[in-house]
Amino acid sequence: MAERTEPQMETRLVKHDIKDLTKSNEDFERVWEMWHTIFPQWPIDRQRMQRLLHIPGCQHYIHEKGFCLSSLSGLDGKIIAIAVLPEYRNKGLGTAFLTKAETGMRNAARALGEENLKSLEIGSAIPRFWPQLPVDFPQDVKDFFSHNGFQKSTEPGLRDLFKDIRNTIAPAEVLERVSKTAYKFSPLTPELYEECITKQRANFNWFKAYQTLAAYNQHHEAMVAFDPETNAQVGWTLMCSHSAILSHAFSFLPLMPSKEKTGLIAAVGVDKSARGKGVGLALVVNAMKNMRERGVEGVLIDSVAINGFYEHLDVETHWEYEGYTRQVTGMP
Repeated sequence: MAERTEPQMETRLVKHDIKDLTKSNEDFERVWEMWHTIFPQWPIDRQRMQRLLHIPGCQHYIHEKGFCLSSLSGLDGKIIAIAVLPEYRNKGLGTAFLTKAETGMRNAARALGEENLKSLEIGSAIPRFWPQLPVDFPQDVKDFFSHNGFQKSTEPGLRDLFKDIRNTIAPAEVLERVSKTAYKFSPLTPELYEECITKQRANFNWFKAYQTLAAYNQHHEAMVAFDPETNAQVGWTLMCSHSAILSHAFSFLPLMPSKEKTGLIAAVGVDKSARGKGVGLALVVNAMKNMRERGVEGVLIDSVAINGFYEHLDVETHWEYEGYTRQVTGMP
């Protein structure tokens, strides 16, 4: 995401030696060094970067003057980052990276039995760098993607929210309302998992996050809401501490004001039968109380698309993004 608009003539004349990123120490050290040169305001510690680069399902590429990170999410190709050192910009390397990544994701989709990609999107889910393009990135970065066929979305962009939970989790009137709800709340347990994952699959596209917690025996990193009459599960949220396996996939969690004591609220969902009854707000409040008991001091609320819900908790917008997408048609 740090390339500049490039003249078409230069793009055609220059051939770039782009290679697949390997797991070698040499490749890692080069990417880690270039990352901090190109993105100095978005530092990532060495151990976290190693984990991020080794997450399965990604296609990453390296050149002596830059790198490209990409992944496949269903039929959507994700351009996580295109990074080119300042002295080598405007020579077509960014466009070459983009072409290489698209080809790699087309091939990955076919290997899964799909005919082709549906789209290319700027951003990522897992590994989680930026969910979309940060709004404060330079205009020439945005021009680069526009020049390469990406359309800026007309929909409101995503936001990452932050809540300091050291003292007050919510205003008094919200806490009073939550205290009166009849719904019950408890951390997820192995015994509750089957019902949880069945309903997650039926209602939401983020069920793999709950599968990951279960695979690492970290069920307690999620909160569940129960119907008071039937005891059926009707709401769920991730409430991950900084040491949870899912938190390791979030590149910039330590950049929040609470640094290494930052937790994660994400994948908040309420069953259709319980919506409009205050379950979601009570679920998040109870999750934050649990997180505070476990030593979390601040919470990142991930990739928020809605307005007017989390504002009840006096959250602050920490980062803002805007969507850029390019539709993919036909065979290459």
